[in-house]
Parts: sequence; structure tokens; C-alpha cells
Amino acid sequence: MQKLIYVPPGTSIDRIEDCAVFSLAPPLILGSVSGVGGAETTLVQDTIPGLDGVHVYTMRTESREVNATIHVKGGTRQGMYEKRFALIRKLSPKKEPGTLYYQNDYISVCIAAYPANAAEFATRIKNFNSAQLTFRCPSPYWEAVEEMPPSYMAYVEGGFSFPLEFAPERDHKIQFASRSNRCTVLNNGSVATPVRLTILGPANNPAVHNLTTGETIRVKKTLEEGDTLVIYTKPGEKRVLLTGKDGATSSAFAYIDLQSTFFQLQPGVNELQYESGNESEMTRVIIQYRERYAGV
Repeated sequence: MQKLIYVPPGTSIDRIEDCAVFSLAPPLILGSVSGVGGAETTLVQDTIPGLDGVHVYTMRTESREVNATIHVKGGTRQGMYEKRFALIRKLSPKKEPGTLYYQNDYISVCIAAYPANAAEFATRIKNFNSAQLTFRCPSPYWEAVEEMPPSYMAYVEGGFSFPLEFAPERDHKIQFASRSNRCTVLNNGSVATPVRLTILGPANNPAVHNLTTGETIRVKKTLEEGDTLVIYTKPGEKRVLLTGKDGATSSAFAYIDLQSTFFQLQPGVNELQYESGNESEMTRVIIQYRERYAGV
């Protein structure tokens, strides 16, 4: 079973009454949908004298267009026109994109989308009215609806607290503190995905290495206890924000080492490692990401 849900900007999928839901059930019946598979690609190329064929510089994935045939059903003809009008209102163009959700029997994904038209209604048979919908998506990649569970690095786990109390029946459960500055992150998506790194101070010139790709992002800054540094690596939306223990947030982009790369997690296994100028500090690093797909 396939389902499309369009959530207009400024609202939430939790307010389903404000969304346009297209499924096998009336009043908005989904007839067919296309454009959810692999996105179109273009070779950036040039001809070189003396070279057969062309020289390819890179490959660009184009924006995505999702098309759907839908049918509006009403209990009466007036009811049909009422539901049609409500749908047109929800699809009214705005400056900000809405969110388009797509679901089939295997996966649920979402993508930022602009309705290309309010709805081109054509054939009407009794209380049914058909329309063609087009959604233009600036990014070609679908995203998982939910973020993956966070991964952690470089923090002290377990250990003793004082005063100590030992219970004989629980002696076999006593654990000493452990510290790990490495972790393995699995990206089950089909394309690279941006990552959000949250570094909780104290830390001295913290750095996170992607050992799988050989890329590093380093911050030339001392974080005090209570400071929080957030690094987001999505192209076009890169951010480095520092929140002090007083709650004030400011840009920390100027502290990024010029040799840094805002890396993304590659499909498959990614080995990450944290590094600090003072390895004894009780720093905590949180890795969060949302898997992306070239098509579903």
C-alpha cells in the first residue's frame, strides 16, 4: 500500500487534520505516484582536444519531482467540491517548503517539497473529481522519518560513587569506569548523510575524525565545563554553534580549523574517533544523523 502525506509549512504531521493525506481510502484517494525512485543525474563534462569522447569532472544529482494522480470523493457533489476546496487551500504555494511523506509496504521517508500547482482538476464522474499533483523537491534525497539512535564517544561510563556500599548478592555486577574515544556508526542509507556532532565540555581543541574517509573536523577552542558545541555538516546549512553555561548561543564558525572537512557519513560502516588536547577531561560527544536515500 502506498500513501502520500503533504504537511504545509508552519504545521506538523501531528495535526493530521491540517495535512493532505492521499491513500486508498476516501476522501483523497491516491491513484498513482511516480518520481519516488532514483533521481536523475547529469554528468558535468567537457571535450578535450585529442581525447576521444568526453572528460567527466563530476556527476550532479538533479532535484526531484514527485507526481501523483488523486481522486477527491464526497458523499454529495457539494461535499466533493468542499473537500476539493479544502485540498486547494492546503496546497497553496508559500515561500517555505512543506514536507512530503511517502510510505509503502517497506519504508517510510520524507522530503522537503513545494506544490507546483494547487491541483489541476479534470475529469469529474458523479461525486469523484480527479486531479494531477506535482511536488518539486529541491533535494533529490529522501530522508528517514526518524533520526537514528545517537552514538556516543569520549565519556566516562560506570564507576564508583562514594560512600561505597557492597551487597554480596550483587558483587558479580560491580563494574569499573570505562572510557572510549572511538565508535562505529552504521549508515544504512544509500547516499552520504550529514551528521550533527554535539560536544559537551570541558574540552581543549576538540576534533572528530572519520577514520573511514580520512576526514577531520577540528575546533580551535577551549570548552569549559557546561559549554555545548554543536556542529552540523549538511551542505548549504552548515552550522557551528556554541552555547555557554549561561545559556547564551553564538556562532563558533571562526574557531573551525581551516584544514577541517565538514564530513558526512558514508553508506555502510563509519569509524569515528574523538581527540582532545587533554585526554583526561570528561568530555561527551554525541553523534546524530538521519539516513538518506537516492530512491525508494
